[in-house]
Amino acid sequence: MKKLLTLILCLGVIVTTQAQLEVGLKAGVNIANQSSDIDEFETNSATGLYLGLPVRIHINDNLVVQPELAFMQKGSTQSYEVSVPGFYESSGDLKGTLNYLEIPIMVQYLLGDGDIRPYVQAGPSIGIGLGTKSSGEITETTIDFITGDETTETTDIDESGSFEDAGLSGIDFGVGIGAGAIMEAGPGNLSLNLLYNLGFANIIDEGDAKLNNRGLGINVGFSIPIQ
Repeated sequence: MKKLLTLILCLGVIVTTQAQLEVGLKAGVNIANQSSDIDEFETNSATGLYLGLPVRIHINDNLVVQPELAFMQKGSTQSYEVSVPGFYESSGDLKGTLNYLEIPIMVQYLLGDGDIRPYVQAGPSIGIGLGTKSSGEITETTIDFITGDETTETTDIDESGSFEDAGLSGIDFGVGIGAGAIMEAGPGNLSLNLLYNLGFANIIDEGDAKLNNRGLGINVGFSIPIQ
């Protein structure tokens, strides 16, 4: 955390000494997933929202530093089936959504000098947990072993809460690696961004198990020069 604050302070000094500065808006999706060392823990991707307010600081013609404040949804989905033949069956599709205030600081290197300039980017990111949400559906079937009659009950899951209530840490950090392209559009610049986020923080708050966030962000942005 101290290193991140030091980096932000240094960026503030850079802003005051650079001639070209842009502010903008980004919107898109985060195709999130999670990895864990828990046995038989299997997840699928979950699509979440991404909204960002980037500041583009042009160091020179090719190098841009882009700190950002963003709302980012992470998490995953799970499907399961449990069966005790002749007695009980259960299946479910569940989605866990983790809402974060995300603070990425990307360093972008622009290629070429044409109207459309591709770039590669990488940098650290820290997430501050805002809240969690669980949703989905569970179907349970019980079978009377004497009569063979089946009773099926479906339960809808829709719960929201804090990271603490869910037994999760509210701090996530990692690195982003990606690419994109930017082009002039009217008074500003239009960009397409692809960024893979690799989470290093174990977000399980207690115990020895590990759970890490992953995600592929796809978004478009528009920024306007102000300096």
